[in-house]
Amino acid sequence: MTIELNMAGLQMLVETTLTPLKDYHGDLFPWRGEMVESHSFALEGITASVTGDAKVELINASTVIDEDGIIGEQKAVNADLEPTTTLTYSDEVCWIKYSTQIDFDLTGASKAELLGINTDGQAQCKLAAYLCHQPHEAVGLALGRDLATMPVIFDVEDVKSLAPNNALMMETAGALTVSANFRWSDIIAQNLDMFSRWLDQGELLDVNLDSALNADLNIEIRGGFRVVFSKRLDKPHHTFLAIKKSTLSNTALTITGGVNAKFADQTGFKQAYSSILTGVFNAPLDKVEEILSLVATESPDEAQNDLILRLKDRLQLDPLTDSLERLQSELLTIKKTVLANIETAAKLKAELSVKFEFTRLSSHQSLLEAKLTTKGLEQVHLDALFGRVGTITQHSYQDEIEIERFFFQTSTEIKQAYGFNLGFGAWSAMSRNSYSFKTIETRDKLNRVQLATLGMRGYQDDINGDKRHYYLSFDAQMVAFSTSTPPKLNEFTLGLTLLHKQQEASVTSNELDHLVDDLSVWGMIPEFGSEDTKHRLSEILKDADNVRIVKSLHLDHDAFVQLLPLLGQFDSRRLAISLAAALPINHKILPERATIENRVKLYDAIFEALLNSQLNSHNEVALATYQYLKAKGCRKLARKERDWRRLGASKFQTLAGIVELHPRILHDIKNLCDGFAQLNLAYHQEGDYSVLEKAFNLFDDMGEHGFYNRFFAHYVLQCTRTFPQAQNGTKVTVKLEFVKDGKEIDVLWGKR
Repeated sequence: MTIELNMAGLQMLVETTLTPLKDYHGDLFPWRGEMVESHSFALEGITASVTGDAKVELINASTVIDEDGIIGEQKAVNADLEPTTTLTYSDEVCWIKYSTQIDFDLTGASKAELLGINTDGQAQCKLAAYLCHQPHEAVGLALGRDLATMPVIFDVEDVKSLAPNNALMMETAGALTVSANFRWSDIIAQNLDMFSRWLDQGELLDVNLDSALNADLNIEIRGGFRVVFSKRLDKPHHTFLAIKKSTLSNTALTITGGVNAKFADQTGFKQAYSSILTGVFNAPLDKVEEILSLVATESPDEAQNDLILRLKDRLQLDPLTDSLERLQSELLTIKKTVLANIETAAKLKAELSVKFEFTRLSSHQSLLEAKLTTKGLEQVHLDALFGRVGTITQHSYQDEIEIERFFFQTSTEIKQAYGFNLGFGAWSAMSRNSYSFKTIETRDKLNRVQLATLGMRGYQDDINGDKRHYYLSFDAQMVAFSTSTPPKLNEFTLGLTLLHKQQEASVTSNELDHLVDDLSVWGMIPEFGSEDTKHRLSEILKDADNVRIVKSLHLDHDAFVQLLPLLGQFDSRRLAISLAAALPINHKILPERATIENRVKLYDAIFEALLNSQLNSHNEVALATYQYLKAKGCRKLARKERDWRRLGASKFQTLAGIVELHPRILHDIKNLCDGFAQLNLAYHQEGDYSVLEKAFNLFDDMGEHGFYNRFFAHYVLQCTRTFPQAQNGTKVTVKLEFVKDGKEIDVLWGKR
């Protein structure tokens, strides 16, 4: 299908330019112009035409950059979804690159997805031909010869007749640039551990940020569908094929690949920087600057001496042996590191967010690089143009095709959701339970598999403006391709996240008590610090509106694997302690249960009996609780537990009410332990990955119920105290968002 491209404006260049290609540095390259007439052809029933803009470029030096990356310095194969360099630059040859557009008429019965473009109506892609010439060849003669017989990638005879060091490319790709705006508090909250690594395990990182303070970033996403045929000097009798394909379900073109985020402006850096440093130092930044400005010959005043001691304690320095110079050095190091970490955290937030939005839509991604014989080229030419990677790699072609590099990824997701919506006058309510389990499968040219899974179970409701949302997520990702069939669980990196969100129009004294109790259950404040925390929160949230509280607990791989033996044990004593600690408080009806310590003392024995199958119904639980509390001298509390049905809605805060609300509590707790026990056994005894979904379906109830959410947070943290090595990989973060005096404010607390 060689065609003559009669492009106006090139004739003068052809006729007058006799300069050797190697020496030409004139203004005529790159040349751009319009086709005088289009050339139409048919391809498997799809009508296409070569038309539109044309461009001619001369590549005669290593400093000339090929924007499509077909010609360049040879690089080692990378792990990214990017083809390797097709043609290696050499001083002994020059290339003229011809590129233009091709328009496909995809109306009627034709299917757009045949071309891997995944769009409807009109689709457009880029064609390019890289034709090699000797350096001494005249520019005009080279252009004239090329333009007379321009090869086209859609004709297999043109591909077969390619000379060594030539290439043909088709691409439906480009760059998608979007603007993103993130709250600085969201950026910092998700990366809080980056800023707390200088602190002791028990220290709290307290950061205050203006919610209205945003970070603006420009984000660019590159990639798409590309097919390249080429010939090489060292193997002139073979054709080399490279295919990159990715399909996204709701984009006009298939765009994926690298994501790069850049700050549109520096607004917000200074305040975020100051707020983080204030949180790390637990002192006003201006006072810390005074310490940094001190010289050895100066005598600090009393306030400065006090701050020096507090900073040394904060940064784990010795108050006597470590000098002022050592403290100043640590402070300067932290300032520099925080500055770098802020930018890192912001870009990470942007890139991960965009990758999530696009990756979660991905149904297919593939990359193939292969060496073809002439017969192999004839067999797979059309399959290559349509991106049928699976067909090309089938065994029937293996005598004619040598696969040099292969990447294949597909994803499947199972989602379930159910709930209700009600509305009566000014009152409204909604509830939603959700479950999802996603599996991403990647294969290499040896058909080895690399898997990633993400399971999530959650619940959310909205009762007349008061909102709750909590969930449990469990992720497992293989870091390399597996040589096992099926892959082993110990080839995966595992992680677990528990999250609880709630939103209130405002926070009453009673709701403040619940918040402080929640923070105690989630390990953010010690038992003896409840009153101080309540006083501080009362001051922070006084006259605050639209209050949103987000608590999260995350176990990284090392912590999760270390805790698996404990999490997998059905230790009724340890489980009973956390169940008792998770009981809800009610100061008016059940004031004796105000603290975790009291709840454990009063109720752990009853929960232990329940877990040991000594109590089998909520009625038996009510009677046993009554008798037990009465024997302990808590007669008033005992009567309330006995007469739990008379307490109205508060009955679900009694032990019998909890059991009525969760009639399968023993079954659920056993499933919890059994799920982790299965993971532990598979991980340490070469079990396969099929246990992932089975185990998640056993312990996922911890993400669906509020009581279970509290219990599991306390239980995980109790296990980390039993197994201190896991504390480094356990991160707990609390974020408060609210409006006060018309200003949006965020407060972040982190602990690791």
